[in-house]
Amino acid sequence: MGKIIVFAVILSLCILFGCQSQNAPYPKIEITANGAKIPYYALPHRWDGVSYDRPGAFRHVFEKNPEMSGLAEVRTGDTITVDFKGNIPDSVAVEYEFLTVPYYPLTENTASIIDPIKLDFKSQEGRYSFTVDEMDSVWAKWLFTQHEGGVFSEYLHYIAGRVYKITASWGDDECEYAFVVKSQGDTGKEDIVLTDSLKNINVTLRRADNWEKIIDTPVISQDALLLIDGSTATLPITAELCRQFWDYSDQRIAEAINHSTTHSAYVNLINQYNRIRLIFVTPPSAEELQLAEKWDVELEITPIAKDGFVFITHKNNPIDSLTVEQVQAIYSGKTTNWKELGGEDLAIRAYQREPNSGSQTAMEQLVMDGIKMAAPTELTQVWSMFGLIDAVAEYENGRASLGYTYNYYINNLYKSDEIKVLKINGIAPDGDNLKNGSYPFATAYYAVIRGDEPPDSPARTLCDFLVGEKGQQLMAMAGYCTN
Repeated sequence: MGKIIVFAVILSLCILFGCQSQNAPYPKIEITANGAKIPYYALPHRWDGVSYDRPGAFRHVFEKNPEMSGLAEVRTGDTITVDFKGNIPDSVAVEYEFLTVPYYPLTENTASIIDPIKLDFKSQEGRYSFTVDEMDSVWAKWLFTQHEGGVFSEYLHYIAGRVYKITASWGDDECEYAFVVKSQGDTGKEDIVLTDSLKNINVTLRRADNWEKIIDTPVISQDALLLIDGSTATLPITAELCRQFWDYSDQRIAEAINHSTTHSAYVNLINQYNRIRLIFVTPPSAEELQLAEKWDVELEITPIAKDGFVFITHKNNPIDSLTVEQVQAIYSGKTTNWKELGGEDLAIRAYQREPNSGSQTAMEQLVMDGIKMAAPTELTQVWSMFGLIDAVAEYENGRASLGYTYNYYINNLYKSDEIKVLKINGIAPDGDNLKNGSYPFATAYYAVIRGDEPPDSPARTLCDFLVGEKGQQLMAMAGYCTN
């Protein structure tokens, strides 16, 4: 009898940890990252006409390894590969969740505020690969800091790792394979100091010297902050909401708020990743509009503040103003030397941002207006707002450099003593010129919600509030040029 019990225990462990015998009914797989094998749990759902009654894959993982010991470590951008060893499934789906300490999947402890995150993957001859996603790592940090000491603090201590679930089917047979990894950037409370979007800022999000509390009653509950995402340049909007509605200190704001950047915010809203329902952003790119159309999502886009899209160069560049046509000629590749513009005999080093960033979309739509931009080189394409400003300020003393950003950002969020903002057609991007429309590249920040947002939802309520009198006062308190 004792031998039978021991055999049963060993057989169960083998099934759970992916060490099935050759007679296991469901296919054996191999999961690797960075050349190392990752142990997994094989969990049949239906097989040979039998349905298995068991806990869900996410819960099963932490119940079987409550200490989360021996986890493989991966970095953002790493590729995880799943090899079905020739037993190619008819269909495959991949999704993951964050695990917290204590070890609970977030979906079960936040009343489904967060859904498991579905991943795109590449497939080739029974091998499926997907990438460790940075965006959701950033969001996980924000979730922790947002609720430390708050409504979820009794369980949401810190992010311990991610549990992945691969659902594969062969006809009527279906099996789930689950595994856990630690990911650099979301593996521990001690690692969380500032949210990642604050890396794009070199000043503290402090309230203005003339700050005053102007709102007595919040129009949304504090947990509705989970629904908000946005651009880096709109972080102060969320910060001011926290000050006015819930009396956040500047220190708490630095620890608690995060925007995932423009493109990620649009993707989150359109796909309802992490239940995002309201984003503060610049206008959508063509690709983002196509994504919304693909998923039959109407975007309601409401302007809540004005700003100027500006061009920057080094302070020692003798040029102080460019015309619209000169800017277009530079970025289409027709004008290549500052001497052609009355400046020094230096080749223009024209920096660009990556596709779908808020500033690149503005450059293409607002400035170039249908004129094709010259392709950037590896050195002149910069993948962050602060990186572009630093490049213009520092490259060979910067006098040959040119870049673009938002006036609010360069004056309030990422300041540089080495940079100056150029006038366009001799007109500066100040508040009066933005409001009267004389500055050629006047633009706006928007509150964007989905068209199916209910009339009394927190997202729609806040959107409506921001265009009202009190909301515009709040925007002014945050330093924006109001509508």
